[in-house]
Amino acid sequence: MPGRLPVGSLRLQPLPPDGIAGAGNGGGRGRRGARARVIRVLHFADLINRDDFIHNVISHLDAREFEPSAATLHDRGTLNANPSPLAAVHNLDCAPRRKYGTAAWRLRGLLGRESVDLLHTHHYEPALLGVLATAGTRVPLIIGRHYSDAIYQLSRGARRRAYLGIESLCNRRAAAIVAPSKAVARVLRDQGVDPGKVEVIPYGFDFQHFGARDAAAVARAREAWPPGPGLRLVTVARLHAEKGHRYLLQALESLGREGWTATWLIVGDGPERETLEGDVRDRGMSASVRFAGWRTDVFDLIAAADAVVQPTLHEAFSQAMIEAMALGRPLIISDVSGVEDVVEGGRSGLVVPPRDPGALAEALRRLSEAEVARAMGQAAAARVRSLLDIREVVRKLEELYRRIARR
Repeated sequence: MPGRLPVGSLRLQPLPPDGIAGAGNGGGRGRRGARARVIRVLHFADLINRDDFIHNVISHLDAREFEPSAATLHDRGTLNANPSPLAAVHNLDCAPRRKYGTAAWRLRGLLGRESVDLLHTHHYEPALLGVLATAGTRVPLIIGRHYSDAIYQLSRGARRRAYLGIESLCNRRAAAIVAPSKAVARVLRDQGVDPGKVEVIPYGFDFQHFGARDAAAVARAREAWPPGPGLRLVTVARLHAEKGHRYLLQALESLGREGWTATWLIVGDGPERETLEGDVRDRGMSASVRFAGWRTDVFDLIAAADAVVQPTLHEAFSQAMIEAMALGRPLIISDVSGVEDVVEGGRSGLVVPPRDPGALAEALRRLSEAEVARAMGQAAAARVRSLLDIREVVRKLEELYRRIARR
């Protein structure tokens, strides 16, 4: 689409202590003048990574009508100081929770100095800070809900009630809530959120980044697996109980007793690593399972795998799911939020119940048939391109921004 911003890195710019953007260079943007019809949208998240969904949205908004900017709680994302289509990514420099009051104050100052028309927050804590920063202003708040039922899964008792109370406050204050999947929309409905506030808009992807991989790079990536016969499996996820690694480990142990073989590469890190490594040793599976940590060549690893297996217990919208499908790899994934929106079970992927080692084992047996795996990978690649092109997704967000800005 003409006039769209090219994808590129964004420059991180710390805010001064008073939270006033532009201090030291003439002080902000001032009045809008001839560009009064341009809608200024500020995206706010804890961090923004290069080519993630937030970055893709910012980079593809129609520059003739929208002027996007971004703010982060800290600068730990992977964006760097290369030239950017944006003036800056404003770093509030307030990662610890004890500094969240300062973060809200700095964000509020940024809204005024940048003459922001809409604030679009992403994730739980930025939503709360967005509520505080916009209180008493005329800046509408749009909340991006990037989790499904995590509060119910990971908290109990008073802690859960506190989380839900804060979430309810945010939902009431929001002009709109963007849900990436039907499942997230159902959670909001069950919480009593006004259905008129909820927009189901999936994550969008720039599939130019998912073209044919370099053959030499894929060959090098294959060396990451432990040597051994059978399928090369990969899981890309944080090492946390909610990602369900232990259920795939149980499935592979069961299949091993039948003589079925595979090697499994676990990409990611997190608090469960030591526990999982011990579980692998205790089961005598160290020769066929390898922990790779976080890698910069994830796309090449996915392309080198015979199958991608994501035994996750809950998601909002799995990025690993899309990456596997876009690269044409057969996918096995738990039936969590976002899966029903994208995967045609049995055609473009195999969907299994969460926490079900038996179902995982059966799905792996099915992918042992080379023709089944090949056809599934091809169908997956076509499916995601038909549904999730970033240009089509951004059009839906642009319409939402126009509607909220006109109120």
